[in-house]
Amino acid sequence: MKIDLPMLREEAKKNPTIAKILRACGMGRRSGVTSLTLIEKRLIKVLPPIEYGDLVVAFRTLESLGFGRLLQVTQRNRSRFAWTVDPMAVNGKLPNPGAKLLQGDLLAFGYKLGVILQKPEEAAKEDARPAGWIQHRLDLRPGKAVELLLPPDLTAKEADWIASFIHLQAERGRIKVK
Repeated sequence: MKIDLPMLREEAKKNPTIAKILRACGMGRRSGVTSLTLIEKRLIKVLPPIEYGDLVVAFRTLESLGFGRLLQVTQRNRSRFAWTVDPMAVNGKLPNPGAKLLQGDLLAFGYKLGVILQKPEEAAKEDARPAGWIQHRLDLRPGKAVELLLPPDLTAKEADWIASFIHLQAERGRIKVK
């Protein structure tokens, strides 16, 4: 199951009820299941009233984007939403276009469904690239590749210096040349 945070940002712009739901869920404790009735009550107190049908549509949108599953009414339970990720984390990352959900944001239901998010180490590695720099992958031979991270305004002098550095490393035996 894939969770689509960028698409949620787009949907939240079109349907403000989604953002209101995330804020209302962020007011409570970290729970894996949210009662639609409870959210409706919170939204009446905090925000202008929202029709129950609009709530269901917004939760269906969240479901289609992988953020959980809408569980229908049974004799014992009212309609509720089982979250795959922490709604407070989603609410916090929604306004920031560069923010990503991490593995630590998953809830038990997300693990049960096999949702895989980015690990914190991967996010840190990805964010380590300076803005505007371009990553180049050079295939040296089958199964062997080199990755270079270069600025977009690399000069010929800097390129010569990098080439000399690599050649010097090979000469000193730090890089084995066949």
